[in-house]
Amino acid sequence: MTKIACGQLFLLAGMFFSCQEDPEEVIITQPLVNVSIRWGGEQLNVTEERNFSVDPDKTEFRIPLGVTLSTVTLDSFKVDVSVNTAIITELISNGTLKNTVLLPEGDYSIPSEVKVQANTISAPLHLVVDFSTLEDFFGSTLAIAVSITGTSSHTLMGPENTAIILINTKAAIELSEIGDVTEKYLKNTGYPFISTEREYEGGRWGNLDDWSANDAARSHGGYGGFNSDAGGTFGLESGWGSPNIPNGKVYQTTTLPAGKYAFEVAEWDWNGINSDPAYFVIAEGNGLPDINALNNNALNYSSLSSGKVEFTLAVATEVSLGVAVDFVDGSGQGFKIKRLSLTRLE
Repeated sequence: MTKIACGQLFLLAGMFFSCQEDPEEVIITQPLVNVSIRWGGEQLNVTEERNFSVDPDKTEFRIPLGVTLSTVTLDSFKVDVSVNTAIITELISNGTLKNTVLLPEGDYSIPSEVKVQANTISAPLHLVVDFSTLEDFFGSTLAIAVSITGTSSHTLMGPENTAIILINTKAAIELSEIGDVTEKYLKNTGYPFISTEREYEGGRWGNLDDWSANDAARSHGGYGGFNSDAGGTFGLESGWGSPNIPNGKVYQTTTLPAGKYAFEVAEWDWNGINSDPAYFVIAEGNGLPDINALNNNALNYSSLSSGKVEFTLAVATEVSLGVAVDFVDGSGQGFKIKRLSLTRLE
């Protein structure tokens, strides 16, 4: 042997005996994995459990269910999913579920198979319901039972493989209305404001369509609330030759679901409010209280100059939203609003 060959032989031998002396190799084995559906063996009440979302266009009502594992899986595998109509039909027929309708087939989507990735403990599974179906069955409860029926590996958890989902349509629709709800609950809110009743054809002053005003607010010969400036604004004005407006009120009445709201100026054209009171007012029922009785009779009110008033309704309520002013000092003041908005905050 050459010296190089001998050296290689001794090196290999050393490596061999070194490996023999290492601790035993650690072998990781997969522990038992039990597979179930989230809310399996239970009843998911939507919206008591706020386990849903609505897309911005209000076409999809999404409920995240999910496949859950008892421990991390070391392999990837598949889970079969199905809808069990027999369970819901039985619960409705025996009276367990009252005022309940089986969610119609074709009005929802759910995958028939879910892939669970290795090194995870769960996988997404979404039930997507057509939002229009909630509106079609408004006031009823929609019900569906979703089951996982098979798996390519591991063990299913028996009763925990099926979740019963109940959707309170009225509450779901109401809670989905977070954000701008101006068009749903109010009319003629600007860009531009519309008046079909003018002091004369093409006149500057008029009465706002879909709004109510008292005699004081109709200060221009029986017309007021509308100003043709800037293409059509919501406006009141005293001084500069216009009469005072004592306890003037302009408002619109609507019914709002329970929630927290903001009623505000989305854009001013002119804010010329000086010393006399001028308020955004929210009141229960049809009409606004007198300006000297707001403390005791308004749900809430705030300075019109602030451009915003917030209020909270515990239950669905008929309310009037509008403006109350007391322009009586003859100094010349008023306002012109280009657009108003109503936002549901929660």
